[in-house]
Amino acid sequence: MTHAPRKPGHDDAQQRGLTDMKDVGVPRPPAGFDWRAELATACRWAAPWVIASLVVLALYVGLHALQ
Repeated sequence: MTHAPRKPGHDDAQQRGLTDMKDVGVPRPPAGFDWRAELATACRWAAPWVIASLVVLALYVGLHALQ
């Protein structure tokens, strides 16, 4: 399938209905906001819960395999 040549100024994103974040009212983070520090904090909080969940899942599967 061939496509028609593009017109100057044609924007695929606008045609598909995609807009820029500022167009839909999504606020920008404050100046100096550190995404890496926030992500590190979230990972430090979540890691023990993820590990504990995997251990419980492994025990559950292992015990059911023995029956």
